[in-house]
Formats: sequence, structure tokens, C-alpha cells
Amino acid sequence: MATEPNGAINLGTGTDTVNIERTSASEDEPVALPPGKNLHVPRSWAMVIVVATIVSLGSSLGSLFTYDRFFAQKIVTANISKFVIDQRELYFQGKIDKQQYINSLTNFITLLKSQPKNRVIILEDVVAANADKLEPR
Repeated sequence: MATEPNGAINLGTGTDTVNIERTSASEDEPVALPPGKNLHVPRSWAMVIVVATIVSLGSSLGSLFTYDRFFAQKIVTANISKFVIDQRELYFQGKIDKQQYINSLTNFITLLKSQPKNRVIILEDVVAANADKLEPR
């Protein structure tokens, strides 16, 4: 807000602004406005562009995150043969008993079945590179 030489306050340029002249001695006292006039300063185009850009970036990032997390197909590999061979060797070496062997196989099958719908599980032998590995813990 700029102050004019005659003591009036210029609220901006345009048809929706009004010049208010200070007529009271006290600055704390409210100034009466003509009826139908608007005191809101028009927004600058730069502010509108900044707000629109921020809203656009926020919605774009939210959409990308949601799509990637819930809808995009992801390839996950599993080396089932290696897991079964390792468990069988542990069983024959006597490091695990029959119940542990069955539990580990059941847990691995549960791990495979518990994957989200957007994950495709393929054998590790057919993947060349760059795929996440699904391994039991």
C-alpha cells in the first residue's frame, strides 16, 4: 500500500480498489468506506502461478506415488530350487529336524502367496538382471 502526498492510501490500481483519505485525527479509529467498494487488493499473476504450480506438483507426486505403490506391475524373482536344495541338505546333515524342514517349506510357500497382486513372481533362473529377489528369512 502506497501513501499519496495528500495523506490518502492507495490500495492498488484497478476498478475494484478505492482511495481512502484519512480524515480522523486518530489512526486507530476505523475509516468509513463508500458502499459497494471492495478493499481486497487484486492478486498478482505471479502469486497465482506459484500457487497453481505447487498444487500441480503436489497432485502429480501424489498420483505417481499411488500408481507406483498400488498399481504398477513389479517383477520379483524367487529361487525355489536353491531354497529346497539348501533345506534338504540341512535336513540330511541333521542341522534341522523333519518338523523344521516342513515349517520352512510352509513359510516359503506362504511368503510366495502373500505377495501383493501387483507383483509378478518368476523363477530367478530366467531373469537376466535388475529384479528384486524374494528370499525367506
